[in-house]
Amino acid sequence: MVNKLFIVIKALSCQLTFQWPKEVIIRWCELINECKNMVQNADGVYDKLLNCQRAGLEWHEDLENVCQQAGLRGKKFSKATENFAWNIRVLKGQADLLKQAKKECNEYIRQIKEAAVTTGLARDGSNSGNSNNSNNNSTANSTTNGTDSPNGTPCTTPTMEGLPLPETHLAEES
Repeated sequence: MVNKLFIVIKALSCQLTFQWPKEVIIRWCELINECKNMVQNADGVYDKLLNCQRAGLEWHEDLENVCQQAGLRGKKFSKATENFAWNIRVLKGQADLLKQAKKECNEYIRQIKEAAVTTGLARDGSNSGNSNNSNNNSTANSTTNGTDSPNGTPCTTPTMEGLPLPETHLAEES
């Protein structure tokens, strides 16, 4: 069963065994890595897009003079100004889309962390000091799925075997 990864989930008093195909685990790790990459790099790219937009708006004041020097008149002049205005709007639109994508990635990461704590795959910082969970089973085990993700980042899958369930989990409402 090289192509399958087995995750054993201990829920209350019964054992549930889920078989996840290796491809699903790899794609899941890729999603997490891409979200982290988006969150880390989005601010810099967003600033560059806004700087380009600002520079374009400043240059727009001289657009008429530049077009006249280039010999553009009539329809060619109006087409050049329309294209320029369109490019400025595209920059603003892309910056807005990037900002929204970063928000969504932050939300995905928050939900993944919350789900990991809820299922016992990870420990919440507030539960880690709990004396009920201070036995040998309170540390999470990890198994490597045998391959790195395509972008070269090692992909590990936590297992829940032998872990106690969290006592309570309250979802934070935004």
